[in-house]
Amino acid sequence: MIKQAAPATTAAPRGRPQLDALTGLRFLAALHVVTFHFGVSAAASSGSAVVESVARMGFIGVGLFFVLSGFVLAYNYAGEDGGLRGDRRSFVVARLSRIYPLFAFALLLTAPVYVAQLVELCGPRVGLVRAALTGVPAALMLQAWTPFTLSSWNGPGWSISAEAFFYLTFPWIVGRLRCTTWRQLAGIGGALFVVAIAAPLALFITGRFVPIEATTVRLLGGALTLQHLGERIVGFNPLLRLPEFVFGICLGKYFLARRARGATLGGATGAWLAAGSSAALLAIFSFAGRFPDVRYVLQNGMFPLFGLLILGLAEGGGALGRVLSTRAMIRLGEASYAVYILQTPLWHLFAKAVLSPEVRAERNASAPAYLAFLAFLIVASFLAYGLIEAPAREWLKQRLRVGRARPAPSALGTWSTPGSCREQLPGIAHQHSCQILTVRVTGADRFPPESIACSVILCVSPKHSPEYSRAITLLPIPSSAGCSVIRSVVQTRPSPPRGPSSVSVVEPTSVTSLNHLDRPRS
Repeated sequence: MIKQAAPATTAAPRGRPQLDALTGLRFLAALHVVTFHFGVSAAASSGSAVVESVARMGFIGVGLFFVLSGFVLAYNYAGEDGGLRGDRRSFVVARLSRIYPLFAFALLLTAPVYVAQLVELCGPRVGLVRAALTGVPAALMLQAWTPFTLSSWNGPGWSISAEAFFYLTFPWIVGRLRCTTWRQLAGIGGALFVVAIAAPLALFITGRFVPIEATTVRLLGGALTLQHLGERIVGFNPLLRLPEFVFGICLGKYFLARRARGATLGGATGAWLAAGSSAALLAIFSFAGRFPDVRYVLQNGMFPLFGLLILGLAEGGGALGRVLSTRAMIRLGEASYAVYILQTPLWHLFAKAVLSPEVRAERNASAPAYLAFLAFLIVASFLAYGLIEAPAREWLKQRLRVGRARPAPSALGTWSTPGSCREQLPGIAHQHSCQILTVRVTGADRFPPESIACSVILCVSPKHSPEYSRAITLLPIPSSAGCSVIRSVVQTRPSPPRGPSSVSVVEPTSVTSLNHLDRPRS
């Protein structure tokens, strides 16, 4: 679920509410991709050309994931000062802990089938060599960077390879992207659209005049025509898909800026945006799937409509938003990553047990067989989410932070509440960012004799100048924490403060345990 990420303030925080409709939307995007891979024949059996065309456009769902990822990350991790709310290392650890456990599990499930296919196709020696050469980039989430390793091992994993790259770029992009007004959003979105559509359009035009379909390129024991090679590059290379992610970040910052100004679009506008963009997308899907050349040109350029849909749902979304916000859709959305990344290995297991070899190879299951597979996939995904994804994420986040150097105050999680900082420190005119720290109070006569851990806000200037750095206790603090009597203001330095005998800084607190705070969730 896309969780609330409220900024910490000394007064009642103006929280960031849960965007449940976007969680439900994740499942629809995953379902569309799964249908493209395994349900086109089932859709064709309906006798409706429109249904079949929509199914054939399922690969477009990955673009929705990219835009949605940028939006949600900006919503959860962008501070009001425009920069990353938190330190980069914690962000990267949280994101990779989110995606890698199931990613690795899917590779393990796929390994027997993939290696056996290579051995049968190329012989034992060459097959094992190819498996190793493609397995290393796959395990490192690098397979999307070359067209010859793109679909190796677990095919849908290419988009996770792109997402990993996006996560590494996010801390740098979010602090440099100014997108607070509708004019800025439109300008940046237009420029990104031109960049995104340029390569597919160039490939489309080239294919009309140059016989690239007849020229073959061989590498790593595989062969691709120039046409197919070009499609793999322009449609799957992380750099060429980056504009969709960047647009999502821009949209998220625009949404936050409007909220900060108290200028939300309103429920009616959100409902119209969600309904209108959904209708436009369905209209495009209804005819574009019949024309392969057109649909591949559209692959990188659908993000403006995706953005309108996401913005409309974030503003409420009307009837569509209410459906996507139901408990069932939220639970399905939480398991959507497992649905997406496990679809291929679980198809191999299901097809081997239920389907004939011909159907299994062509992926042309009947409608009943596809629905049975879908039910199997969803149940298995719920189990994978509860037993693997969620526990492994928390375990990795804890393990990757054990034994690390203690961060300086300016490196801890950013919670941008400049107004409250100025209230506490009226002599400072600069805009400040506020960061969650933990202090341990020891030994002073006015405190209990035992050590007490409390949350505080650290206010720092943009340049983190020592003279502008102070630690201020966060109020209110639950009385059960034993910290309600603490009201000291302590002069600090860029390094952890070791000031008046009562306070020392330790590791960042796990503020998710406090009811009145909520750090960005992974």
